[in-house]
Amino acid sequence: PTFGLASKRNFYDGSDISTQLVTGFKASRNFTPSFLSRPVTLEFGGEYRHDTFQLTAGEYQSWANGGVKVLDGPNAGATATPGASGHIGASPDTASNTARDTFDGHVNLSFHILPKWEWTLGGHVVSYSSLATTETGSVGTRYDFNKRWAIRANFNTGYSPPTLGQENYYYTSTFPTYTFAQLPTTSAAAKALGGGQLKGEYSRSYSIGIDAHPVDNFTLTANLYRIAINDRMANSTQFGGTAVESMLNNLGLNGIRYVQYYTNPVNTVTNGGDVNAAYNLNLHKYGQWIFSVGVNFADTEISHYNSTPSQLLALNQPYFDAYAQNTLLHSSPKNRETLGITWAKNKWMVSFQEQRYGQWTYIANPSLATKDWTVVKPAFITNL
Repeated sequence: PTFGLASKRNFYDGSDISTQLVTGFKASRNFTPSFLSRPVTLEFGGEYRHDTFQLTAGEYQSWANGGVKVLDGPNAGATATPGASGHIGASPDTASNTARDTFDGHVNLSFHILPKWEWTLGGHVVSYSSLATTETGSVGTRYDFNKRWAIRANFNTGYSPPTLGQENYYYTSTFPTYTFAQLPTTSAAAKALGGGQLKGEYSRSYSIGIDAHPVDNFTLTANLYRIAINDRMANSTQFGGTAVESMLNNLGLNGIRYVQYYTNPVNTVTNGGDVNAAYNLNLHKYGQWIFSVGVNFADTEISHYNSTPSQLLALNQPYFDAYAQNTLLHSSPKNRETLGITWAKNKWMVSFQEQRYGQWTYIANPSLATKDWTVVKPAFITNL
């Protein structure tokens, strides 16, 4: 719009390019110590990864302000939003080209202290060129009461680093009543709003489960788990208001009403479980039938809120408001159920699967009151 009648109709908005080079090795060896009833398995390996992320700038008119006011209609003479309508291109100031090297090593040990009682131990060390070195581990055990029933449990610690895309991604979009920008965490605007160095997520997970074959041709697995994540990565509040818009204008981001950035606002705890059962029925001349059913559920809650940055306190901006919390906690279903039937005979196979997804919540824009949020009803997907 700001180029008036000289405006183009088609625009190159820029590109997001991600690459990864991976090379490594794995090795394993069995040992048979005299004091154990079964062999000990040692598995170890190493890996090198080279990641890159590049955001290229769009062509000039896709992001620039041509200076032309709105030509006619009720808004004639008003200032229009710079850049291409619908999706403003990336400006040269937001373009980036980053890389990271990762060295990854692990070792796992599996052994039986009794003929029916197995233990597994694991260790994992990862060194990042742009982040701290991290150490994680795991302990697992399984006991087979007999050929039909077994119980197992695991404890794991984990680390998930921010990707280069999460740190450097930039996106601008126009809506009927406002313009929105996703800021790179490393940008001057994000830092002015309290952003900056994005942390990785540390996790602790606990699980217990059973594997069972109560009767011939019938299998049953069930699991319960709890996952605690510190410094959960999520989008911040969509910041806006006169003071924020003025600050953005001073940093060269003109005409943008709302901005957000990726950050580490909270700790979360997820409790969940799953049950899966299958029965194989062989009717010989009428074919083989497999009936399966599965239920998966998970509930995530916020266990701790990290401190609001001082820059946001000075601007009277919430760090992680109800809109941002909903995006993290309620924008995907908490439960899913699956029913499957497969028939096979000679060269023919027919498979049917019905999946049910639980409800979730959709918020059209961050300024909507809670009463205007949309609760999306459960939905079904049929595969044949």
